[in-house]
Amino acid sequence: MSMFVKAGALCPIFIHATQAQDNPVENVISNQIQALRSENFDLAFQFSSPAIQRRILNSSNFVRMIREAFPILMTAKQVEFVKERMRLPLAWQVVRLSGEQGESYSFAYEMILIGSEWRINGVLPLEQHGQDAQTPK
Repeated sequence: MSMFVKAGALCPIFIHATQAQDNPVENVISNQIQALRSENFDLAFQFSSPAIQRRILNSSNFVRMIREAFPILMTAKQVEFVKERMRLPLAWQVVRLSGEQGESYSFAYEMILIGSEWRINGVLPLEQHGQDAQTPK
């Protein structure tokens, strides 16, 4: 398992990659999480698929949805890519996020290949573990 660090707005975020660091699906997810942590919401919104962008309309609505449904995406201290399954043009990536108090959440990201770029097409909460873990809404 390799590990690399991406600088966050407040502190580094540790990302454990189970596959090569060049994995484009993992890179898109990592980049969106980093943009959220850096409060660059316009950039974070751009990693969403056109279908998500049409439904949510703008980055203000997007960040409101993230804060309400997936707040750990903005505060995660560690990101681990657990499992990927691909059936072009779709891919599913299981990601485990850990917070400051040791709580962890698992999510399934649905990705879609549009042209030569992967985009996030949906996120489904799977499970939570740890101290004071709260279920994402």
